[in-house]
Amino acid sequence: MINIRDKVAEILESTGADVMRYENNLTPSSVPATYRQDILEADFIIFIFDKSYGTLTDTGKSGTHEEWELAIEADIPKHVYIKKTTNSESLLKTFFEKEINANYVSYFYYKNDRELLKQVQSRIFTVAREIAINKLDAKYLSSLQIRTLVYEYDYHRALYIIRGMEEILKYEAKGLVNFYETTILTSYFLRWRMQVEHDNQQYFINDELNNSLITLILEFNKFENLHFKNFSGIGKSKTIKLKNIQTTLDFRLLKPHAGADMKKLKKYLNSFLDWYSIFKNEVFSAKEKYDSNN
Repeated sequence: MINIRDKVAEILESTGADVMRYENNLTPSSVPATYRQDILEADFIIFIFDKSYGTLTDTGKSGTHEEWELAIEADIPKHVYIKKTTNSESLLKTFFEKEINANYVSYFYYKNDRELLKQVQSRIFTVAREIAINKLDAKYLSSLQIRTLVYEYDYHRALYIIRGMEEILKYEAKGLVNFYETTILTSYFLRWRMQVEHDNQQYFINDELNNSLITLILEFNKFENLHFKNFSGIGKSKTIKLKNIQTTLDFRLLKPHAGADMKKLKKYLNSFLDWYSIFKNEVFSAKEKYDSNN
């Protein structure tokens, strides 16, 4: 993948970033338990996966796997890009399941090199912001700057949830997806539930906003549990791209069981959607209040 990595490097270098690449900068493993310690010097890491796990080193893992473990342990900010392919190596699939999903790391699917470069280009500001936030020292900031950073952090995290959900609601309104006959809501909200659990119930810094999100997830759980009991898969899967957040969702088609409690299921779905509206209104009300006071 050297050609596409060179192109990604060119994009980053054009913004002034100092790019470290395996061929030029990183020290390969040569003996057991020797890892690429140079990775710890990075402020941000971009992982790109195609269909190959990579060559095994003396540690029994690929070089990328070694870098991944170091990045996870050091909690270095990262973006993960995975090529949408049907013939990934079994080792790579195992890696995705045990490492990426288990660590609740979000990732982006891409179909081809052009789409990958477009995604990287569109996220340069996000990379810079995450590096900056990771390096901030509160003792050099005023109380106003700290409040602004906290607000911006929470707002952008909330906006990411809202943008994806709004796009799903549009698809549902157009009849392209059905909340009962697909797992689209589970496919989307599972990631936020996992993230909240990973963050020890503290996805946002603001407690009120955080409590609203937790309540929203609890309402989603009620719908999901009943949905699971009343519907089953019919063996077909689909994908849908959420352009607002540049994410591809996989979801399954479902059919209702005989005697499915559609009345109760509809009640739970409406309750969940009502709480989503409350959560969204709280996010934008907080923005309006903050903007008016500053």
